[in-house]
Amino acid sequence: MSVVDVILKAVAGLSATALASIGPHAVRAVGEQSRARPPVIATLGDLNGDGLADFVTCAVAPDPLLVDGGTVTVSTRSAKNGDVIKTITHHVPCSPTSALCVGRASSDSGVDFVVAYTGGTRHRTRVSRVIGTSVHTVQDHCECTARVELYTASSLAQRTIANRPDAGDRFGASMAYFGADQRGSGRWLLVGAPGDLNANPQRAGYVSLVSIDKALEVERLALPGEFNAAGAAFGAQVVVGNLGRSSGRRLVVAAPAIDGGRGAVLAFDSQFRLIWAQKGSAAEDGFGGCLASIGDVNDDGEEDYAAAATSKYVWILSGLDGSKIWAIESPWRGTRVDGFGSSVVALCGVDGRPSEVIAIGAHEFMADNDGYEVGLYSSVAGAKLGVRGTDEQCVVYGGYVPASGCYGGLLVLEPFSGTLRQFAGTDLKEVFAMKP
Repeated sequence: MSVVDVILKAVAGLSATALASIGPHAVRAVGEQSRARPPVIATLGDLNGDGLADFVTCAVAPDPLLVDGGTVTVSTRSAKNGDVIKTITHHVPCSPTSALCVGRASSDSGVDFVVAYTGGTRHRTRVSRVIGTSVHTVQDHCECTARVELYTASSLAQRTIANRPDAGDRFGASMAYFGADQRGSGRWLLVGAPGDLNANPQRAGYVSLVSIDKALEVERLALPGEFNAAGAAFGAQVVVGNLGRSSGRRLVVAAPAIDGGRGAVLAFDSQFRLIWAQKGSAAEDGFGGCLASIGDVNDDGEEDYAAAATSKYVWILSGLDGSKIWAIESPWRGTRVDGFGSSVVALCGVDGRPSEVIAIGAHEFMADNDGYEVGLYSSVAGAKLGVRGTDEQCVVYGGYVPASGCYGGLLVLEPFSGTLRQFAGTDLKEVFAMKP
């Protein structure tokens, strides 16, 4: 049975709600275990003094004796050519799921980043013995302990800052940097744990507030009581906004499986009090499958957000009240499950000025021979500005960051081949292509 057959067979048994809850890297949960997982990417600061923000790749080589996990290679890389700056390898029981830059421990220290190795329930059927013409099989049931590791970019020294023995909560499926001194001294991290809906459809999900420097969970944010929590996948996406007339940070969380899979995005203040909530337009939309902060697009003093119903539409939401500023539908809606909106990045304006361009990636769950693209859109009016075709599914990350601080280009990952491409400018001129 080919990889394509395995993926199509597995995806056919998943509802739209389940697909929405597992996000753009869904192929990792349904592909053959012998196949290498797509690497996890995060943009860091300028590590080598060339004026561009470098990045980190976390690529795992699966262990055939494990249902999940293997040997992970963590490498910091140059934004100019993708060359390795520093690298380490170590064994992990769970595959990497997300990575995030979390600033500096002190003014004289180097930048740090975190990587979530997210456990989940895995099932694998294997042959136990063959007697004559009879083949006996056994079903493996495996849960690995999820954890979040802190790395110092200059040395790649690491330490565990949070772990969860209950792998079924998918702790670390999403992360956001909450900033410094938000709940006391030091740096704070938000970790989403939306739950594995295929293993337990009743899990509600939660967001954990973790002290990075003390390696301590301080508080959990649960879905407010007025919402139906069962199977909501709350915490599937987490972003933080730091603009606006309101004091403190704003936490925005997606629950893409809530309300029959309609999905919702909820905003909270820095004390975790609900400010607003916006639901998707119809059941099974999975609204909130992707979530991104994109700066103040309507010049009202509040940071705004992009939220997607994967394969259907992307809405730009007002940070003030969650109302829809504009919407764009997938060019292929109704014809195929294209994954449009499974990744969204603001190329400019993340420093507080009105955003100019956002990039929307189309990462398909179905493996087929259709075309793929990265679309560039005006985040002020929603007009399509351009497109960059790709040979296969793609996930977009911010990249090629100049000294001014806004994203000057994109890192585009093609998960099936493992190819990572760096593009510069809004014309998406290719700088390099590599396989981490």
